[in-house]
Amino acid sequence: MRNHSWKNCQLASGICIFIFASNAHAQLSATELDRLIAGDPSNSDAMGWSVDVDGNRAVIGAPKDDDVVNGANTGAAYVFLRNTQTGEWEQEEKLVMQGAAAGDEFGTSVAISGDTIVVGAPQDDATTGSWLHGSAHVFTLDAGSWDSGVELLTDTPDTSETQYANYGISVDIDGDTLVVGVAYDAEQGTASGSSFVFERTGQTWSEVQKLLPGVGADQNFGWSVGIDQTTIIVGAPHWTNSGVGEAYVHTRSGGVWPVNGTQLSPADNLATDNFGWSVAISGDQAVVGARFDDDAINGQDAGSINIFERSSGVWSSGIKLTASNGEANDQFGFDVATNGEAVMVGAIQNGSFNRGSVYLFTDPGSGWAEDDILFPVTNITNVSAIVHFGSGVAVDLGTMVVGARNSDVADGMGFKFGAGAAFAYGVNTTAISSATSANQVVIKAPAGSYLSDVGAYDPESLGTLPPDSSFPLGAVGFQVNGLTPGAAIEVELLYPDSVMISSYYKFSDHWYEFLDDGTTGAVITTGKVTLKLVDGERGDHDSLVNGVIIDPGAPSENQISVELFDDGFEDP
Repeated sequence: MRNHSWKNCQLASGICIFIFASNAHAQLSATELDRLIAGDPSNSDAMGWSVDVDGNRAVIGAPKDDDVVNGANTGAAYVFLRNTQTGEWEQEEKLVMQGAAAGDEFGTSVAISGDTIVVGAPQDDATTGSWLHGSAHVFTLDAGSWDSGVELLTDTPDTSETQYANYGISVDIDGDTLVVGVAYDAEQGTASGSSFVFERTGQTWSEVQKLLPGVGADQNFGWSVGIDQTTIIVGAPHWTNSGVGEAYVHTRSGGVWPVNGTQLSPADNLATDNFGWSVAISGDQAVVGARFDDDAINGQDAGSINIFERSSGVWSSGIKLTASNGEANDQFGFDVATNGEAVMVGAIQNGSFNRGSVYLFTDPGSGWAEDDILFPVTNITNVSAIVHFGSGVAVDLGTMVVGARNSDVADGMGFKFGAGAAFAYGVNTTAISSATSANQVVIKAPAGSYLSDVGAYDPESLGTLPPDSSFPLGAVGFQVNGLTPGAAIEVELLYPDSVMISSYYKFSDHWYEFLDDGTTGAVITTGKVTLKLVDGERGDHDSLVNGVIIDPGAPSENQISVELFDDGFEDP
């Protein structure tokens, strides 16, 4: 699920979780965790051209990867799995397409949702007689191994779709629905573009709709795409002509995707801005990048993004954001991602050596604010070797991944120039939906720490519920990392004010009320539970003084008084 985070993750309990938008503010901080490089790096592979992440798994596209048999630029996609014991990201698989040929550029676009990955190869000559038609490929994890992939093509390709269509220039997936962008489809005019929607029934993918812009040439509709449950966003940057772009939102109704969507445009949409170059969607929030927007302060082609909010089915006017330290030619907005709580923006040429940067934004309630600027500091030996950091960005739960497609990589055989890499970050703030209702919870840990293993559960699935208890938000689980051993911290759980909460229960081998004893416990206020936690003490599930606090628990609507012993634990 590229560029957004309503991702469905398979948990040990078998429950899928999704990130939702929230109006509650949580100051965002990111901690650099690891660098992801290919097991077989080569010069100019461009790994990090595209990225996506879902839970503990990430996929990184390398469209310039050369195949010994099939030739140059056949492309590849690398799958990485986070080791939950060490926190390190390890290469799990290298995906390649069946029938690969030189120049296919498989890996130009990637997306992941649960045990399914989709990869685009926009330069693939997929059908007889076609010329750079392109293709998309779906890979499924089965019994711990990734299959060899299934190629997805349109049901009834016509001339407009097979002549330099760039089918697969963009892809995204959410559960059993995926969308493929076709930036040069000519149905509505030369290079007008289109996007195809596929749905999965059982193990079979079927085309269900072709999305189109209005009539007009050179729109490049489908250059970027994003999907979140019943909403698809498509970018049309018009980059082959005027550059006065748009984005379109298509919302499924009655099981049907509309052919034409609702247009989103900025207030100052000008020629060559390339508005729609990148898009992201999460809940009622859409983000659109304009990489060549000329800013009066930052200069020509500094770039910008616009954030749109949906209320009662109506999309607001965009809120324009630019970089605090932007400069001419930065291309701020080259890629974007959102989880509804935090927005990531790639600026691939910001800084010296065209190194690039990634900007993080949240809304404190009084307007969007820039929280942080990311650039690797602990996983590199040569700053000038990191080039185009921010070429791809993705966020899911407590994890952000950033591509740096032109980075040099050193291995045992020396430098591989332009091999590319990706970087993983942990974040201290995320949002998650209840597993038992439509309610939403924001989890906010202290700045400098980061979250992992975030999950939403049905409380009853963990153990027998306390008598006369009610859990309107279900149960949540998370792990706070990066703490000083023995640290005392506060974690905030933010939820809608309309939800009545009067207590908080923790789970070990049974449920118990987490009463405030002055040092640890839950403090309840309207719309917020503040958890007072100490590493290794009451409330830390692993009971170890190790710089990690594990919290499975559930806010409760009904308070039950429980007698505490002197040690602060409940009477069993």
